[in-house]
Amino acid sequence: MHLPGKILLGTVAALGSAFTFASYSIWVKYAYNYLQPWELLSLQSLLASALLLLVNLHQGWKDLKLPLQTLRQLVLLGLVGTMLSNICFTWSIRYLSPAMATILLYTYPALVILGSTFWLKKKVTNYHWLAVALTFLGSYLSVNTLGNGTFNLLGIALALGSAICTAFYNLQGERVLTVVSPLAALTISQFASTAALFFIAPPRYLWSGGLPWPGVLLALGTTIVASLIPFFLLLKGIALLGAGPISIISACELPIVAIYSFLFFNQKLSFYQLSGLLLVISAILVIHWSERHQTGNTKENSVP
Repeated sequence: MHLPGKILLGTVAALGSAFTFASYSIWVKYAYNYLQPWELLSLQSLLASALLLLVNLHQGWKDLKLPLQTLRQLVLLGLVGTMLSNICFTWSIRYLSPAMATILLYTYPALVILGSTFWLKKKVTNYHWLAVALTFLGSYLSVNTLGNGTFNLLGIALALGSAICTAFYNLQGERVLTVVSPLAALTISQFASTAALFFIAPPRYLWSGGLPWPGVLLALGTTIVASLIPFFLLLKGIALLGAGPISIISACELPIVAIYSFLFFNQKLSFYQLSGLLLVISAILVIHWSERHQTGNTKENSVP
């Protein structure tokens, strides 16, 4: 694939991930009318593993024949990047407004940039730092409802914990995606997450009367629309562009959350939220231009 096409496809994948994952808090908010947090987490994880099992059965397991060292890396990806991230963010919504939880989650792009510098030893340009600054400012303005939220210290700690785990997911994902496909990475990490959750929060509802059907259907919607699809698209984008650029582009989830709030809860966008939307879009354009600029310089330097 030509580099311009690779950049475009990676950007589209990241935007698709943001649009679908932005609906997560909406699904969770409705699901809490029928399910407790641990019930939602374990049911969502079981459904995700079951769906991925069917997909891999159809594929013939061809992507899952991996060396032991790679499997260990994917298990770590699942335990920290998938399970702990989901636990922290889902529980943070219990204590904070979705807006407050989301803006704290989206401190993770800065963590990814730092990790890319010190862990992956990648060069981070001034354009990346500019994009991070625009993202933070746009994030704050986009979720300009913080003054109306409840500042619960446990909720804040959980949301920041989710940010750390999400940054790890991006960085570790970039490392493993050099040797495995996005589907294989998603499958093994999800299986590891489900196995661990089975011991942390045993699904007793399976043998003690079950769960209300509206809650099950909402958990299924959360699994497909706001979990499997965004995680797959995120891994696809990381494989194409790397963790740093993808983490910046994915931050457009924040203005998308504001738009969803208007559509589902009739919360109108304020001037500050609209300004934040423009700033986050500007950050996306900066990182996209930066990647194209680096690509152009690489081609020029390669010419004898």
